[in-house]
Amino acid sequence: MKNFAYLAISGALFLTGCSNDDTTAIKKDIESLKQQKDKSEKEYKSLQEDNKSIDKEIKEKQSEIDTLKKEKEAEIKAQIKREEAAKKKQEAIDRRNRLIAKQKAEQEAKVRAQKEKKTAQARNKATMPNTIAASTNGKIQTIKSIRNVGLNFNDSGMKTSINRIQIFKVTDMPKDQVVLFDGETEGYVLIYEVTAENTLDKPLYYNNIGVLDLGDKKIFSENASFIPPELQESSMKKSENNYSEYAPKEKTISYKSIAINKVDYKKVESGKARLFINGGVSQSKDMNDKTNTQSKGYVIQ
Repeated sequence: MKNFAYLAISGALFLTGCSNDDTTAIKKDIESLKQQKDKSEKEYKSLQEDNKSIDKEIKEKQSEIDTLKKEKEAEIKAQIKREEAAKKKQEAIDRRNRLIAKQKAEQEAKVRAQKEKKTAQARNKATMPNTIAASTNGKIQTIKSIRNVGLNFNDSGMKTSINRIQIFKVTDMPKDQVVLFDGETEGYVLIYEVTAENTLDKPLYYNNIGVLDLGDKKIFSENASFIPPELQESSMKKSENNYSEYAPKEKTISYKSIAINKVDYKKVESGKARLFINGGVSQSKDMNDKTNTQSKGYVIQ
């Protein structure tokens, strides 16, 4: 503004010394300058308004950014808090589950130890525990007892041995029991103690069956008939769903039984009967690849 005023005064002074034509031209120049000045001032004011609008928009955007930033930070903190809470909850659940598992394992170990103690005491009795009298309602008599049988068999990592044999004579059975011994009211029951051990570090599948070979006839052992529940192999197994499964390093000492009628027992008395441990070990549940072998025969005398 000061510069313009100076120019105007200078121009006026200058005009006093100029001709009319020059004066007119100078006036036009001055008028043009004034118009340019007005235009510049308008453009300046417009720029100022634009800058104010831009500043306002920047502030509004910054405010939105700050709000979004705060919301995001709050969301992240809330997420972290939720994750920490979930982690603590899961850790508490894991601790509880570990405690329950530990207590369950301890209880199972206690029960197993008590059962093993009970069965060990039972196995040490002179007469092998049995349910023959209760099953037949007849009179029983121990007629043969063999310790240290020494019939051993190793099949594909499954180590099996028969340690003890007893034969019981059953008489005076009621007529409704004769089906057990082919229609006779008396017969014989062979009970043997067998140890089966998986020596591998992986599961094996094995039915643990014995067979009494009479030459013209074979009689397979029973897992439960005449055997007290605590001495049945099924009650000792770790697997609750698969009777044939032996866990890695699992070992059982159980009883098996074989019912023999009077005619067949004459072959046992004559030394013609042999007791075998059947093989048939597999590494798969379906047992499609099971072995087909058996132990040497043990002559019962």
